[in-house]
Amino acid sequence: MKLVYVNTGYLDDISRIFNFFGEKYDQTKKYDKSTIFIVDRIEEELAIDLLSQGYKVIMSIIQEADYELLKTKIDVSNLRYLIGSNNPIKDPKCISIPLFFWYRESCAIEYSWQNLVRDYDVYDRKFLLMMNLYRPWRDTIYHQFSNIADQGLISYVEKGIRLDNDLKDISKRTWDRYINIEWYNRTQINIVSETSVYYHNDKVFLTEKTMKPLALKQPFVICGTKNSLATLQQAGFETFENLFDESYDSINDVDQRINFVYEQIKNYECRPYDKLTRDKLEHNYNLFYNKEHVQNRFRKEFLDQIEEFANE
Repeated sequence: MKLVYVNTGYLDDISRIFNFFGEKYDQTKKYDKSTIFIVDRIEEELAIDLLSQGYKVIMSIIQEADYELLKTKIDVSNLRYLIGSNNPIKDPKCISIPLFFWYRESCAIEYSWQNLVRDYDVYDRKFLLMMNLYRPWRDTIYHQFSNIADQGLISYVEKGIRLDNDLKDISKRTWDRYINIEWYNRTQINIVSETSVYYHNDKVFLTEKTMKPLALKQPFVICGTKNSLATLQQAGFETFENLFDESYDSINDVDQRINFVYEQIKNYECRPYDKLTRDKLEHNYNLFYNKEHVQNRFRKEFLDQIEEFANE
């Protein structure tokens, strides 16, 4: 079996860094029928052509939670979809990698969060809340936390609300991975506003937004999909039940979940991190950057499923 990547960006990076077998697509080359093509969703026409020639194709929408967003739904036996969420209801069309953003961000070479060092002791605000694109629930979050805005650092870029010394040049592919370590030094708690707060069938979708506090050693709460904390815990990460009532993670109603998170932050009192909190932060950092562990997880979740597909 040979893997050929077609315009798949982050998957190319992971394949190269972890030395997985695979190569970039060359339209002038003839490929054996045992080849499996991994094609980015923007290359749907090429995917359809390869399928018509009898090749097996995996269409990558790895930075999204669901293949339903595709304009063209293709239902053929030699096609799979690669998505970046969990898959509670087994869908034979899908290869799911729930924590893909962990694997990607931990081995990024265009930027490295690992080189940023936090100072726990210089905080002058309670929380950091960073939001970029407009989402209806982010309006809810913004208006809710505006009641205690003087206690935090808040951004909502699409609304023109930016943090000091934010990155103005967004022409690079990785502009949204930019971090100013002073935002983290000045704050104690990270309020993660995830890409979505709900999906059908209890899908959990965690992006680089959740990965940042893991890599930057900051306690966090998540305004995201139900069971976000449970997903991290199952992967071995520590969450902060010693600081917050984390029962919000199982609340079905989105508005109630956001309000519960707000109450946790409103009632939190700033103080130097205790030993348990510091131990959790170190554990998360070390797990996040454990290259061998990440490689093994990615191999099991990704390559093993592709091999099953190849052998069908």
